[in-house]
Amino acid sequence: MTDITESFDLIVVGAGLGGLTAAVRGAQHGLRTILIEAGNEVGGTAYFSGGGLHIWGAETWEDYRRHTPLSDERLTRALFDGFRPYVDWLTSTGAPGAYERTVIRGLGLLKYQLGRTMAPHHRRRWFDHLVMRYRAAGGTLWTRTRARSLTHHFIEVERDNQTLTLRGRAIVLAAGGFQAAPDLVERHVGLGPEATVRRAVATDVGDGLRMALAAGAAATPAMDSIYGHLMPAAPCRIDWHDPMAPITLSAFYAQHGIVVNATGRRFVDESAGELNGTTINAAARQPGSLWVVMDDAIRRRPARYEVPRELLRPSSLRYARLLRHARIAWKGHGPALLLDSIGQAERAGALVVRGATVPQLAAGLAGHGVDPVGLMETVADYNAAIVSGTADRLTIPRADARHPIASPPFLAIKVAVGISMTYGGVAIDTSARALDAAGTPVPGLYAVPGTAGGVHHLHYAGALAACGVFGMIAADTAAADLAISG
Repeated sequence: MTDITESFDLIVVGAGLGGLTAAVRGAQHGLRTILIEAGNEVGGTAYFSGGGLHIWGAETWEDYRRHTPLSDERLTRALFDGFRPYVDWLTSTGAPGAYERTVIRGLGLLKYQLGRTMAPHHRRRWFDHLVMRYRAAGGTLWTRTRARSLTHHFIEVERDNQTLTLRGRAIVLAAGGFQAAPDLVERHVGLGPEATVRRAVATDVGDGLRMALAAGAAATPAMDSIYGHLMPAAPCRIDWHDPMAPITLSAFYAQHGIVVNATGRRFVDESAGELNGTTINAAARQPGSLWVVMDDAIRRRPARYEVPRELLRPSSLRYARLLRHARIAWKGHGPALLLDSIGQAERAGALVVRGATVPQLAAGLAGHGVDPVGLMETVADYNAAIVSGTADRLTIPRADARHPIASPPFLAIKVAVGISMTYGGVAIDTSARALDAAGTPVPGLYAVPGTAGGVHHLHYAGALAACGVFGMIAADTAAADLAISG
């Protein structure tokens, strides 16, 4: 390694929600702290999210456990128990957020909003406020600084075309997952680049995982589980200069139509799986291409994304372009602007196949490798079950959103697995200490989801909450460990 540039009590790698939380909290504990970020600014993937921290509004551990039955129970319990203290701490910082009951895609729940609304400029102000608090507590922030290697208490970074070595009594890895690293996605999730869409910042390339493993930490047993949403497949393009693009392009409409693979068959209950995470994980295991199939009735009504009103205020006029793909509808809370999600996706390059009849649609999809007979049989069986009220007895039962695919014209949009977060990662304990293969803490090393794994598995139960809560836990643990060690 190069000569040591500086020494710190706490080094935090990654300035997303988890890393920024750990850094602010560490500085408040009186630790000499440095926060390094590979990107140009803080926020990470959390900045490109809707900004809602929640645990599905669960008020009891038993209720929350039902949402995430396959995860590590000890870690999930630590998240549940730590959520409200974390929200209380965020509130104490004076960050311009809001903790309130709201509705997210039909579900009423309590959430803490990063920024007072979903508008990206409000989210940016929220992150800027925490950075201000961090610096006021004496913290150092380096952006455009990438961590390259890690050995006992030393970390090598690249900054301004120089290689520097920092010494830290404690190191927190909060560098995100590996969803932007095609080699790691293919190795652990089993998907090649053509089957996925990056639904996260480009710096989520697994740096934290690679460094932790090289330093003696172990990976979680299950590395193939992910969180994300179906997204229009290539050649559709996400404009990463627009923080709302990953949201407005997401195929949330999948829960209203049917999702088929190259055999033309359904493979998951779309009505539940899009919300709880099972659709995206089932999609990751399908052969060939994936398509969301719907009729005109679905496209005109439920397959529309309600644009948050705050995006239409004068301070957000950059989103006026959404109006060309939107219509006004009356909802219970007043007029709403509903975005034509398919039109928005087509404008961004998505592949859409149409047909005046289901056989015509099937013939069009055959040209893209989909079995036309399988598709026609699937639609016929599905419609018959919806009409007869026996959707719960389908080979793949349908619990909700029981819309027949019967009103022409019909369409199918090609989708891919959009990965926002990888659930597998560095093994940690409930105190966010990185563990080796024997389950023993690696001295001085801590990890936060998505660098850390095991907090969730298969089912979605609050990704931002997991990052933030364990960021706070990591800083508190590091401060306590350093106090003991002197």
